[in-house]
Amino acid sequence: MMQSKISPLFNMAIAAIFGFTVLCACARTADDSTPDVTAIVMNTSSPDSRFIHSVLDTVTYVGIDADEHPIHMVDKICKVGTDLLLLDSKVQQIVSVDTRSGKCRYVIDSYGQGPDEFLEISAFCADDSMIYVLDNMKSELMLFSRDNGTYVRSLDMPMVADDMEVLPDGGFIFASIPLRDNVRKLSASNHRLFITDSGLNVTKRLFPYSDNEYDPIGQRLYLTRNGGDIVFGSLMNSGFTILSGHDMSEITHVNIAFDKPVDKDTELQDISDCQYMAFTPFTADGYYYICYSDGAGKLKYGVWDKEANQLLVNEMKPMTRIMGPVIGSYDNKMIGMITSSDQYRQLVEHGFPEADQQVVDILDNDGYALIEYHLQQS
Repeated sequence: MMQSKISPLFNMAIAAIFGFTVLCACARTADDSTPDVTAIVMNTSSPDSRFIHSVLDTVTYVGIDADEHPIHMVDKICKVGTDLLLLDSKVQQIVSVDTRSGKCRYVIDSYGQGPDEFLEISAFCADDSMIYVLDNMKSELMLFSRDNGTYVRSLDMPMVADDMEVLPDGGFIFASIPLRDNVRKLSASNHRLFITDSGLNVTKRLFPYSDNEYDPIGQRLYLTRNGGDIVFGSLMNSGFTILSGHDMSEITHVNIAFDKPVDKDTELQDISDCQYMAFTPFTADGYYYICYSDGAGKLKYGVWDKEANQLLVNEMKPMTRIMGPVIGSYDNKMIGMITSSDQYRQLVEHGFPEADQQVVDILDNDGYALIEYHLQQS
């Protein structure tokens, strides 16, 4: 693996690789010091003798009973204990599902102007005790009990954010991405990431950008996490960044040497001719589910083994060892989704592993199922 330790003196040099300007300013209220960054250049050449099935252990299913609360699409999955929290942005709801029964426990869908209601779910995350809902229209972070989904209190947001995750110390990391023709520019600070304490006081800012720098298009997720690591990605980042440690001070940038990367002058109509990460990778046990545009109108998928620095792809036979599209991750698993019994039966007919009867019954009653791809420890 190509890996090196980069000191602050060389950050201006690596900024061109990373696609964002190095931190250089100091502020009294937040730490703007330049972090050390470990750089890895991803090897995108897939080996001929090693495929995704070599790191895929087993496949299991979790049924989702949709009788009371249909789910139109899953934009984010968060697993805490035996509960799954599913964000459906189309209808602005967060559904809590018991993984053992597949039954809905509660739904957070309190739309309105009241103190316990939101105008939009801009992003959400959760820990053992709380569900945190970001409402940019009200400039609030709303806290709901994870036990039963009841409203607890709200905090005033210090910035407009596009995504968020809660940190081990009770603080938060927020992504705030400038978009072209969008007036949501922050007057306080042009940074892509903000780290705060539990009271939303900004303690650190990362990855600044210039006033004329914008992402041509937005993304569904800018931050993903599984365990202690948080992955950050955006179109202007030629690859993705892994943040680790109690205070997210351990930073690794994974660079993909695109021939036709997106830059600050790329117009929306030219995006299809560029190479870029289609979404922020999902991670599980040292593996990263990657999807990027090849610049010729096609999306390429794979699982990147960080330790071996290899991008693994599917070998189409046998079907029992194929990994389908991934929508999230938790524990040591990448997560896919089945939305109908017909889809499930077609997969099984082609050799995909069968689910237990409880999951089949849920699918037959117009429910859904998550596919859990268990990965071997790297």
